[in-house]
Amino acid sequence: MGEILRNEMPQVGGAQVSVFTSGFGGARKQIQLELRARTHSCRKIADSVLALVKKVPGAVDAGLSTKGKKPELEIQLNRELAGSMGITISQVAQALRPAFAGVDAGDWVDPAGENRKVRVRLSPESRRRATDIEQLPLAVGGQNGGPQRMMPLGQIATIRPSLGPAVISHLDART
Repeated sequence: MGEILRNEMPQVGGAQVSVFTSGFGGARKQIQLELRARTHSCRKIADSVLALVKKVPGAVDAGLSTKGKKPELEIQLNRELAGSMGITISQVAQALRPAFAGVDAGDWVDPAGENRKVRVRLSPESRRRATDIEQLPLAVGGQNGGPQRMMPLGQIATIRPSLGPAVISHLDART
């Protein structure tokens, strides 16, 4: 089977193939294929490879490690508009960070006398709704050194529900 895969898979555009037929430690499959990509296009290729593997006589328990898809919010920045206002992608990312990752707000001593770190971020419900993310404030620099003003993210970006990979595996902590 490994030899067949090595011969057939290079025909998939741009595929680099490694077929492992030995154990990897833990509960892994006897034969495991690894697909790598720098974009999400890998999912389509993985689905095609899975369909081919399932057709192989004797192949059992074929599956993907991605565990399906999960809901996510996709933020599409209008780069031309943002650029004309002097807003960078980095500024947008910095505006989103407190909402999702949170910001340290200090310490709190609980009733038992334990010192606790406090991190503030949007509630889980607010992080799931596109309408809430559209309202996140974004600081916009004033013209000619004028004062900054605030505007909602939704004025320069389209936020919509989408589906993304449930799991993204990084081999050896590389992307």
